[in-house]
This record gives sequence, C-alpha cells and structure tokens, in this order.
Amino acid sequence: MKSDTIIIIAARDSYSETWDAFFSLFFKYWPDCPYPVYLFTEKKTYPDPRILPLVVSDDPNGSWGKQWADRIRKALAEVDASYFILLHTDYFFSEKIDTARIAGLIELIRRSDVGYIRLCPVPPPKLPYSGDRTLGTLSKRDAYNVSLQAGLWKRSVFERFLISGLNPGEFEIEGSKNSYKVKETFLCTKKGLAAIPYVHGISKAAWLYEARRFLKNEGHEVRTTRNKESFWAYICRVYYINMIKYRLKMLWCHL
Repeated sequence: MKSDTIIIIAARDSYSETWDAFFSLFFKYWPDCPYPVYLFTEKKTYPDPRILPLVVSDDPNGSWGKQWADRIRKALAEVDASYFILLHTDYFFSEKIDTARIAGLIELIRRSDVGYIRLCPVPPPKLPYSGDRTLGTLSKRDAYNVSLQAGLWKRSVFERFLISGLNPGEFEIEGSKNSYKVKETFLCTKKGLAAIPYVHGISKAAWLYEARRFLKNEGHEVRTTRNKESFWAYICRVYYINMIKYRLKMLWCHL
C-alpha cells in the first residue's frame, strides 16, 4: 500500500563521509522502518536498494547555502507525500526506534491541526499538550520553534517557510519569526522521551567529540580531513550551553 509519509534524509555531497555510519545505524536501530527512505543530495547517490535517490543539482556558480531552500522545494515536488520525517546524515541513531510510536505521531498529525512535531527535544517544549503525555507544545514566541532537528512535518506547513535564498540556519531563524502566521500547532517530544534519539555528528564543519566517541563504540571509525573537536573544547562547549540553559530557565521563571 502506498504511504502518504516518507523519510527525507537531507545530505550534502561534501558530508558523504558520514553516510556509511548513518545508514548502518539507521537500519540497526530501525530495522522495521515501513516508510520509503529518500536521500536528498546534489549529485551523489548511495549504493543501497533501500535508499531512494532524490538528486537536485545545485548551480556550481552559486552559493550552496543560498540554493538550499529552492533545492529542497524542487525535491519535495518530485515525491508524492503529504507528510515527511526530515533527517540529516550526521544524526546518528543511538537507540531502537519504536515504529508504533512513530505511526501514532503520524496519525496525530493527519487527524489534527498539528503541523510539525520535533522528534528529539533539542530544545524541549515549555508548554503542555493534552493530547499525548510524551509531547509538549512549542510556543510561537520561542526561538527555534521552527527547526531542522529531526522532525515530522506536514508538507504544506514546511513549504510555507521556504523562501528563496535562505540557507538552513536562516530557514530556522526566519521560520521561527514568522511561525505566528501559521495556525497549526507545533509540538515537541519531552525531555528524555525522544521519538528518534540520535547523536549529532558535525557542527560548524568540525566533528564533535561525543559523536566520534559514540561512533567508535558502535564500531565505526571516523576518517576525515575535517577539524575534530578536542575533549577540552567539548567540556567548554557543554559548560557554556548549560550556563545559557540555566540563565534562560531563571528568566522564564521570572516572566
């Protein structure tokens, strides 16, 4: 039976060093995935019959980032699906995926006014949601309530945020600013209850320390020419992030 839901794995050809580990862990932790899996790339494809190519070439004379919104709009035009789960190839699955739970979230987005569900709480929701104890509501006032973290999207809602010339970071910023214009509710899994738990691999073109450690434990060696975050840089990053979270929490409590 044809599915109205697909998985789109957004990839950069220059990130192809992540692909083997990503797909190995994808099928290890989600062996019964029932949805068509598309790899959205510029030119390269992945040699696995389970992975469907979704190739949209970029203009070599233009900036990759500034073409992103137009390219993903073209990619969506090539598939027949009303809903999709968006992933990236440096989101390495770290726990077994509960297919029944994913199916339940898809059914929720089908039958309600929900337009987006962030599947990993990065960041977590601040508001309650009565329809599911594992979910909270994202305030339209929150920064990054529109996010490219692993998420389940109603296609029509996602496409409303696609503005020509936006790179992925700008998509999140501008989308979050304009999310109040969208009537649909945005949800997010609660802390500790991710529907798709994963370890983020690369940030600012550098391999993150915890990702390299995780992949090593999973039997995958990171071979790269990229910069690698050091242990001490990792400690400083985590400390800095935790301090920001603490200050935001204190600010929220006094609002």
